[in-house]
Amino acid sequence: MYDRILVAVDGSDTSLLALSHAVELAMVFGSELTLLSVIDKFKLPFSAEYGLEAQESHERLVQGVIENLNEVTVELGESHPDISVEPRVEEGRPAKIIVEVAEEEDFDLIVMGSQGFGLIAGWFLGSVSNEVVNSCTKPLLIVKKPADPKPGFSP
Repeated sequence: MYDRILVAVDGSDTSLLALSHAVELAMVFGSELTLLSVIDKFKLPFSAEYGLEAQESHERLVQGVIENLNEVTVELGESHPDISVEPRVEEGRPAKIIVEVAEEEDFDLIVMGSQGFGLIAGWFLGSVSNEVVNSCTKPLLIVKKPADPKPGFSP
């Protein structure tokens, strides 16, 4: 059913939780995983603040993303040697790139995390998962971080 799963990872807690769900699905369906990290070139750090030239800052960011993604890939390969995992890094607007890759390469499922900003904050800040949901025709699994229990509340 899900031969090829695209997993959007950005290092956040929710993307790592999404990756965990994708691994579970891959074990059940024998799926291949592609881990996609998208460098949002429109939100690169202001390099002048750090005394870096723009090109140097960009290269460091790309190298850091590649290293982190490779580390996750190696860890998955060691813990789940039967799952095929391919790391991939792209640049551009994250939602647009995720949708393009999923559609053009005919993935069976997209798995990604949602930060859960809420209605007002999500409207102002934008939401990659919301944009993907509204612009993609592929099946999606959006993983949210579980809510923290309220102080003094015990189920």
